[in-house]
Amino acid sequence: MGRIFLIFVFVTAVFSKEVCFENSCYIKKRMTFYGLSIYNLEYYLDKKRNEKIIIEYLRDIKKEKNIEKSDKWFRKTNRNISQNTEKNLATLHSYIVDVKLGDKFIIEVNDKKTLLSFNQKILGKIANGQFGRKYFNIWTGGEDILDEDLAKYIKNIREKMDY
Repeated sequence: MGRIFLIFVFVTAVFSKEVCFENSCYIKKRMTFYGLSIYNLEYYLDKKRNEKIIIEYLRDIKKEKNIEKSDKWFRKTNRNISQNTEKNLATLHSYIVDVKLGDKFIIEVNDKKTLLSFNQKILGKIANGQFGRKYFNIWTGGEDILDEDLAKYIKNIREKMDY
């Protein structure tokens, strides 16, 4: 039984090189913790400031563990959390399920909304793009950083896209 798992502690990585086109950029990274490959992360950004993270799970993860780890890192990368953000976080957590090898969780963010999908099925949306951008701080860096190398790659992509 698997779960959406956002465990972020001791991390090593395998990068594919960032790829940029005229209007968008992309990077892929294998997220490994304590020597275990947990998921592949793909990050996309276009000139319209639409961002997307695709998490492809490389092992089964229980829902509770995924919520625990993602909540921990959300709070580490976003310190002063408002009541509205707490509400949005609870909504996001309600969409997290047990995941199995090969499952994909997708978070798409624009200025108006955060859209959540699982295995090509839309789970729901949060009518607040700023919440999604705060959630992306887990990977892109905030007040704390899960993975410095990944954050640098994403920062480079954001500069190229005039973000």
